[in-house]
Amino acid sequence: MEHERILTERLREAGYVARTVERAVGGAVAVAGLVTLEDGTQLFAKTLLDLHPDHAVDVFDVESAGLTALRDIGGAHTPEVLLATQRLLVLEKMEPRRDDAAFWERLAHTVAALHATTGDRFGWHRDGWLGRLRQDNTWEQDGHVFFAERRVLRWLAEPLVDAAFDREEREASSGSAPPSRSSSRRSRRA
Repeated sequence: MEHERILTERLREAGYVARTVERAVGGAVAVAGLVTLEDGTQLFAKTLLDLHPDHAVDVFDVESAGLTALRDIGGAHTPEVLLATQRLLVLEKMEPRRDDAAFWERLAHTVAALHATTGDRFGWHRDGWLGRLRQDNTWEQDGHVFFAERRVLRWLAEPLVDAAFDREEREASSGSAPPSRSSSRRSRRA
């Protein structure tokens, strides 16, 4: 209940009077929930419990800009951002989609449209976040280099990732030895 209280307080500070907060589960960084306001309006909100100086500056601003870019550039249906501050992100409530063949086909077309968006370089005008870790989006001319360096290799030194590798896999990821067949099979199953 403490997390719901903090989210309710931060909503109130921003001018939203919450009647109820139904906490969302599954996130690793923010406390989030479905909020019902006093007038019955429902929305989705999230806040960071500990405002680490590196996050306090732009985590929700970057998320807001990313949602807008996905919608404007690629045509994805993303929630409207109602408020993005250092402490709080408030989004329109989105309804669950039916889990049927038509939904999955629409999703496939949306993802394909996003990936068909091209330019003369890869990256973004600002860094983003993957949980509490800054995600480097420095522009790169080569998409393969961008993906390898900024989306795969960059994470290998992170403690949780490093701990999941055995010695042979670490050597293979550094390019000093090829992975064995058993290591490759185990990695694909994980």
